[in-house]
Formats: sequence, C-alpha cells, structure tokens
Amino acid sequence: MTIQNDSTTITLYAGRRVIVVGLGRSGMAAAHALRDGGATVLCWDDGEAARTTAASDRFDIVNPTDSGALDGVACMILAPGIPLTHPRPHPAVKARDNDLDGDGIIDIFDPNDGTTGEFGGSFAVIGNDRAR
Repeated sequence: MTIQNDSTTITLYAGRRVIVVGLGRSGMAAAHALRDGGATVLCWDDGEAARTTAASDRFDIVNPTDSGALDGVACMILAPGIPLTHPRPHPAVKARDNDLDGDGIIDIFDPNDGTTGEFGGSFAVIGNDRAR
C-alpha cells in the first residue's frame, strides 16, 4: 500500500535526518511529507509487513534500538500508537536519552502558528516550538 501525499510537505527538517517510528497510515503519511520537504527519512515499525511497505516506497529501514542507528538523526517522530509510558514505553522512546528532539506526528506541521493542519484525512492540532 502506497500512501498518496500530494498536498502536504513538511520542510521543518529539510536537509536533516529524521526517523519515523510507527508506520501505519499516520506514520507513512508523515514519512512521505518529511521526505517531500527535503528530510532524509529513516523508518521503523515492529511489524515486518509495515517495514516491507516502507522499503517498497524507498525508505531506509533502521531499528532505532540498534547501536549507532541514531547517529546524525535530528528528530524522532513517534506515530500516535507508539506508547510513551503505558503499558510500558516502546523501546524506541529510550532513544530520547540521546538528546533527540522527540516530536509526535501532530506537532510537526507548523511549530509556529498554533492552527490546525489537514493530515492524512483528519485534522491535527499543531503549534509546538520544540524543534526550533
């Protein structure tokens, strides 16, 4: 399944490496929007089928828990289904100990204007300046 994402690009991380963790509909749409905006996007999902789909869309698959996997990565984007704390943190969440900017998908559209943006057929509240 290829996610068509013709109308949204995210330029916030242009020229930088980011990793998207969680490759369902939201995660893949974010990966495409980030890549279309000039970021080098790495992808990870615990499910092999999701990783295969991302690889077929020409994304590099990188397990964020592997040693050195996050070298040079500016930001980790966590899909909505990735648990931060409950029932226990996803192993990728521990990567934030490496001083990565850990954004959730709903924060990455425009960290300055505090409005809403269309994303993957739904609307997300944005307005976070952590990435600056």
